[in-house]
Amino acid sequence: MSKKEDMSEVFKKNFGSQVILIFLIPAVIMLYFAYYFISEKYKALQAGKLYTYASNNVQNFSRFIHNIQLERGMSAGYLVLQGNDEKLKNKLLKQQEKSDVAYKTFVSFVDSKSEMKKELEKLLHFKNKKLEKEVVRLYYDIPSIRREVLSRSISFTKEIEYYSLINKNLLNLMYMLLSHFEKSYGNLMDIYKLEELKEIEGLQRAYIYNYLLSGNKKLLGRIRELLVEERKYTSEFFADASIENSLLYNEMIHHDNHEKVKRFKQELMQKNRNRSNKDAQYWFEISTLRINDLEKLSIAIMQKYNKKVHEIYLEQRDALYWTVFVWVIAIFSLLFLLVLLYKLIRAQNEMLEDLRIAAYTFDSQEAVTITDPNGRIVRVNKAFSDITGYSREEAIGKNPNILKSGRHSHEFYRKMWDDLYKKGKWSGEIYNRRKNGEIYPERLSITAIKDENDITTHYIAQFIDISEIKEAEERAKFQASHDFLTKLPNRKSMIERLQEEMARAKRHGYLGAFLFLDLDGFKKINDNYGHHIGDKILIEVAKRLKDTVRSDDYIARISGDEFCVMLLDLDPNETHAAQTAKIVAEKIIENISKVFQIDGYKLFLGVSIGIKFFPDGQKDVYEIINSADAAMYKAKESGKNRYVFFNDEIDEEMRRLSVLEQEVKDALVERQFCFYIQPKVRVSDERIIGGEMLLRWRHPNRGMLYPGDFLKVVKEIGKLKEIAMMAVEQACRFLKNHGPVEGTISVNVSTYDLVSDDFIDFVVKTVLECGVEPQQIEFEILENELIEEFELVQHSLMKLKRIGIKISIDDFGTGYSSIGYLRRLSLDALKIDRYFAQDIHNETTKELVGMIIRLAHTLKLDVIVEGIETKEQLESIRTLGAEYAQGFYFGKAIEQEEFAKLLKQS
Repeated sequence: MSKKEDMSEVFKKNFGSQVILIFLIPAVIMLYFAYYFISEKYKALQAGKLYTYASNNVQNFSRFIHNIQLERGMSAGYLVLQGNDEKLKNKLLKQQEKSDVAYKTFVSFVDSKSEMKKELEKLLHFKNKKLEKEVVRLYYDIPSIRREVLSRSISFTKEIEYYSLINKNLLNLMYMLLSHFEKSYGNLMDIYKLEELKEIEGLQRAYIYNYLLSGNKKLLGRIRELLVEERKYTSEFFADASIENSLLYNEMIHHDNHEKVKRFKQELMQKNRNRSNKDAQYWFEISTLRINDLEKLSIAIMQKYNKKVHEIYLEQRDALYWTVFVWVIAIFSLLFLLVLLYKLIRAQNEMLEDLRIAAYTFDSQEAVTITDPNGRIVRVNKAFSDITGYSREEAIGKNPNILKSGRHSHEFYRKMWDDLYKKGKWSGEIYNRRKNGEIYPERLSITAIKDENDITTHYIAQFIDISEIKEAEERAKFQASHDFLTKLPNRKSMIERLQEEMARAKRHGYLGAFLFLDLDGFKKINDNYGHHIGDKILIEVAKRLKDTVRSDDYIARISGDEFCVMLLDLDPNETHAAQTAKIVAEKIIENISKVFQIDGYKLFLGVSIGIKFFPDGQKDVYEIINSADAAMYKAKESGKNRYVFFNDEIDEEMRRLSVLEQEVKDALVERQFCFYIQPKVRVSDERIIGGEMLLRWRHPNRGMLYPGDFLKVVKEIGKLKEIAMMAVEQACRFLKNHGPVEGTISVNVSTYDLVSDDFIDFVVKTVLECGVEPQQIEFEILENELIEEFELVQHSLMKLKRIGIKISIDDFGTGYSSIGYLRRLSLDALKIDRYFAQDIHNETTKELVGMIIRLAHTLKLDVIVEGIETKEQLESIRTLGAEYAQGFYFGKAIEQEEFAKLLKQS
């Protein structure tokens, strides 16, 4: 492009920008003024809403003041009334209730967190807060003032001052609200002056009422002052009030009653009226009517102003709506005109731009091939050469079948050309071959170019290499169906494959075997050596499994340390199939049991295998998996590192456990579990010094059940901690209700409970709430569990010891007994397993028990021997030096109340 042409292009662009700018300047100015007008209207609307909110609360203040005035007047009369006038007292009590209702309305305004209240406070610079707090503070004392009034133990002066002070603060608050809005909405101070006048007349009512009943002539001076103030406020009201408000005054004030009030005060001041209870009541009635008239007048004036503001509000709102409507129409019109102008300016440049883009498009990253009607290549772009490896010179004149891969059938190409002839286009995925022979996938679209006579003149083919996309799809598919660590199929893939194999086995009459594998000892390696070692173990296990089974068989990692193997196309005879599965299972156990050399460590694992044949009448794959899983658990229970075939006996056990599991859940909800206590005695004098909480289940159908019947299920469904918490709570409740024991009340807990912060917190909270000594509670932990989870529970045991809970090892001597961990743990006692007591007559056993007792004493631990059933057994352990014993010889586990009686007798 020449320099002259460049300058022309710049001029076109600048000219278009200038035209748009000239058009936009007046449009923007017009929109700005419209926006300013709308903004002002909106502010006026908000101010109207705020005034309405304020005026409503002013009416509430007026009502509150009115009720305080009535209560003040009645209280003034009641103070000097001779005798016990129940009628006046009841009226006073009812008025007090009305005052409280009005106060609650006031408090709701004070405590309001609404946006209107916040705006009002900002407008008043928060000056109202002090007055509001003062009214609330004064009203807080009203119960004591009322009691003094009813007991006539308060002076008239104090009573008047108290109520008047509340009204004074309310009037000031009302003044603050009205004065702020007066400039905008009319002479609102008429209302305030009426409220002041009403307050003066309220004070007159109270003073004259009290004087008529008491005869206290000292009040006459104050009454004269109030009469002067009344004339002053009345004059001020009429001097400043609008003609409309003055007329409203004449309409709403009952002149007959007004004359009665006026005449009564004149006669009183001229001493032409005698004092009497009758006159006092008459005065109270007519003065109250007078004050009520003023109250109604005040509300009427406020409502008149509210109506006026509402009318203004509606006018402003309508004006705002019309302005917004016109403004929106103007904006859309301007935008529409702007778009038209932009299109006109742009249309001139697009033709030139199209030519420039067309030149770049042909040489884009998408390969382009143009052929004549006979399929001969007449033109290709650079991307074609980059993808296929053929240069432009090599491609022109050739047929596109030089790229043919041989992967597609003749039918595929026939359908492609049919679409081109009929529809004039074709698109899809196809495999082609590069010049170097490499086959690759591409996304291809072909379009027939026709002239004005609908005759095809050229074909344009456009394609891109999608090799990377295909590879990414394959990777994603593999990752979704395989375990990222071992690269074995995952659980989802395993289930899909098992469904396929079950259907195939049914069709062909062959058996398959599903082997459910769980590694023995993997958790301990993972915890002790770290997850990175555990991951390498799992990878090695996957390799060993692949080396063990046939290439046609299927291996998957189900989860964690669980794998499965599917042995496919076994013999139709179950005996022969079982023989093959047995051999494979034994090989797997043998290979997994070999030493693992990982990062310099020599590690050993076992594997438990459950085997289930398929198809075997099962409806779905999950029955196969669950059956093999159940058989695997049988293998673990039988000693681990072995295999078990699923059979009817295991199936029945699964069904029984399933029913029992639901019953256990129901029992927890219905609180069918309870705790009995078996006595623990001191060997030296056979005195009961404590007991052990033992779990029982009051089954609604099967009667009393013992832990051996259900504890395994409780553990499997994760409710063991809940049972332990129940035991701790009941042990603490027992100690609280039946006093301390000489020894301890012991509770069986598992290491699973101890590693839970929730459990430790619950223990501390329960001990503190019950107010028992922590030293009275003892936790018994199985020796095997303690050693397996030693590192995890050590910290929890220290926390329990710090608060005073005692710790003992249960079933000592049946597990891994190690002096090392006994020294590292801060224990209190060893509990020797019942096996040793039953075999104590054997000299070897007796010597072994003696060794355990001496070891415990060396470590300063107490010794409890459980399972004592005869006097001979008791004498033997007494001779060996055991301090405590437990067993049927001293008594079975009994209900807590019975144990409490037994404890007292002992």
